[in-house]
Amino acid sequence: MKYTNATDNSTNVKPGGLFVSMPAARAQEYLNDAVGRGAAAIMVPKDADVQVPAGVEVIKSENIAIDAARIAAEYYPNLPKHICAVTGTKGKTSVVSFVTQILKMMNKSAASIGTLGVISDKWSVEGNNTTPFIFQLRQWISQLADEGIEYLALEASSHGIDQHRLEFLKFDAVGFSNLSRDHLDYHKTFDEYFAAKSRLFTDFEYGLAVINVDDEYGAKLLSIVESKSPQPQIITFGRRGNAIQIKNITPNSNGQRIELKYFGIDMAVDTPLIGEFQVYNILMATALVIGMGFAPEDLPLARIFAELRAPAGRAEYVGTTKSGGAIYVDYAHTPDSLRQIIGALRPAARGKLHVLFGCGGNRDAGKRPIMGEIASTGADVVYVTDDNPRFEDANEIRKQIMAACPNGIEIGGRSDAIATAVGALNDGDLLIIAGKGHEDYQIINGVKSHFSDKEEAQKYL
Repeated sequence: MKYTNATDNSTNVKPGGLFVSMPAARAQEYLNDAVGRGAAAIMVPKDADVQVPAGVEVIKSENIAIDAARIAAEYYPNLPKHICAVTGTKGKTSVVSFVTQILKMMNKSAASIGTLGVISDKWSVEGNNTTPFIFQLRQWISQLADEGIEYLALEASSHGIDQHRLEFLKFDAVGFSNLSRDHLDYHKTFDEYFAAKSRLFTDFEYGLAVINVDDEYGAKLLSIVESKSPQPQIITFGRRGNAIQIKNITPNSNGQRIELKYFGIDMAVDTPLIGEFQVYNILMATALVIGMGFAPEDLPLARIFAELRAPAGRAEYVGTTKSGGAIYVDYAHTPDSLRQIIGALRPAARGKLHVLFGCGGNRDAGKRPIMGEIASTGADVVYVTDDNPRFEDANEIRKQIMAACPNGIEIGGRSDAIATAVGALNDGDLLIIAGKGHEDYQIINGVKSHFSDKEEAQKYL
């Protein structure tokens, strides 16, 4: 290879390395940093106007995202034997976690990369993006392969797909979970959002497509995949599923009982996980594992449903107060996910259902009143607080939520809001702390500080 290393992160440049300067507001600053660290060459978009010292090679790119992916694949070529990817608005983190848990039941070496970072038996590291930037992603994938990981499950975000971070990867299986309002600050329209997700099924090489056909956009995607030539194998699941059909879901004191038709066989299985959405996540993961080379009859379905555990911040049980109130933390930060978690945990509340949430700043503002209305109509007690205000006025964000949530209790500081909400629980009540899930930070006025909903709630148990 011509250069000592290649990266899109200026701090990772080595003397004699190549720096790929992706479009950014501070591009020149990053470029200067890369040159200062000894970059021999920089790659920039073809129309970029940059200043570099004499002797530093400047490479102009027609499509810098594609070129970055190609270069990353050259520098980090090793891949696990089997890779699957899942996209959709909700469920991606749970699905990749379930995939790895199932594979470990089958005594296989497996890892996942997504919102929680890299999770493997070899090592784990926190991530900053659902689908990491291309050089970081390929470096992690190559390292996992070098360490003997044979199976990898990836979260494919709409940003990651749109920005070509997954280019030059081949998949055993790809899955679509659902689509609801999110990221419209980036994609602008819902059609653009769906188109980005669809690219995983139209523009990549894979063997099996797994689709939730109970979702309106899943059904739409199915027709797109069926028209693909050559047509891949397809597993549809859900109440209208063909290969895996949900017949009935019955909540009970121990979780849920699910009646299925599984590849032509009627069966009933039990899971301690609550919420219909978890049933869909488990079935998605099961189908993806089938796509990675397993026969349906070889999977221990009853054991899968009985033993799978939710990843951090996904309907995660925190504990019960001395007064008898149960506390759950969930990542629900979109209208549909908030509606789902409220619906999932409502049957578990013998008393009142309490919900605490806020909305992030510098993101889709249109969802704020929608989520306020969902909380107002779905919960008995609602606390409106701060999420990650980022650079926005937190008071204004809460005001937009409260406009559609007249019964909400507004408490600005998230720590104070959690303390108040936990202290108000009575026997049989249930509190959902929604929006941040696994996140252990809060961003206020651009400053990132440690903050964990789970840790805050545990203070009062």
